[in-house]
Amino acid sequence: MGVEVKGGLTETLIEKNTTIPAEESKTFTTAQNNQSMVTVHVVQGEREMASDNKS
Repeated sequence: MGVEVKGGLTETLIEKNTTIPAEESKTFTTAQNNQSMVTVHVVQGEREMASDNKS
């Protein structure tokens, strides 16, 4: 399980076959200065491109 990051890539947060419940924490920054909000797109899968994973 991961999130989509700049360039449409997947940043993996929880690896396949991880025992659940599980939790992970990572710090991300905005793509541009002074952004007032972000959209977080969570995906399930192991593909490099977020669009190739399940939303």
